[in-house]
Amino acid sequence: MDSPFLDMAWKSLEPSFKSNAIIILSSLCPKLFELLQFKFFGDHEEFFVGAVKSVLESRRHLTGQSRHDFIEVCLELQKQGVMRDPSGYELYPTDELMAAQAFFFFIAGADTTASAMHFTLLELAGNQKVLTRLHEEIDSIFEPGKKELTYADMEKLQYLDMVVNESLRKYPPIGLIQRVCTRNTVLPSNVKIEKDTAVAVPVLAIHRDEKYYPDPEKFDPERFRHENAANINKFTYLPFGEGNRICIGARFARLQIKTGLAWLLRRYTLPEQSYTPEFEKSSFGLRDPTSRYDLIARQL
Repeated sequence: MDSPFLDMAWKSLEPSFKSNAIIILSSLCPKLFELLQFKFFGDHEEFFVGAVKSVLESRRHLTGQSRHDFIEVCLELQKQGVMRDPSGYELYPTDELMAAQAFFFFIAGADTTASAMHFTLLELAGNQKVLTRLHEEIDSIFEPGKKELTYADMEKLQYLDMVVNESLRKYPPIGLIQRVCTRNTVLPSNVKIEKDTAVAVPVLAIHRDEKYYPDPEKFDPERFRHENAANINKFTYLPFGEGNRICIGARFARLQIKTGLAWLLRRYTLPEQSYTPEFEKSSFGLRDPTSRYDLIARQL
């Protein structure tokens, strides 16, 4: 089924000279960026914001119905009035603000989980031993007649968890994270960073650094076996960021990826693939517009 929301999401994420120039301007000249009132997503943002505002307005007139969804959360926030953080900063949850939040939640999850599954399947096609072991683990939780996976089932898939973690290391959803320093800081290497300085964290480079991950180009889920993962510095593994600004949907994204792969690999397998695709590196991560793999139905 065609979805205008999904179509707009793909279009808004499509890189172009204009979008790249706007990103560079926002990083190098943030005040000029604000003065010129540029938007990262242009007309696509207006489409989403307008649609969400319309839904917010229509939901206000519904009584006695509870949807338990994002729109309902937004309406509850608006009922609570002004929001304040520990520093005393105040913000009122207007329709525009709530619509903008809904837009960014949708954009953040539209491409990242799909890309993570794609790269994982690509690696599995070239690592048949890993694929076989994964099939065995997934098959073990499907009892005769079982048609649904529970959260408890997903917790049992420890090897799948290792595979997904390694895939997110080698192919992080976001290749570069930007943050603003909140206080004067001196790093262990004696580098001084002043308050309000923009800091770029090269996630992709860190994940492919031999200092932290020996033989980084090798796809090796064993890196994330419990006893091995304990030796990994959490700040060298940043597929969803870290600290107070870690991705709010990180746990949900992992669950989505694992559930999607579990259902797919229960029913399908991948024939061996020996070639290594070429990847286009960008500030948003790795782009892979050309590689393909076959899915073959399993005989269960």
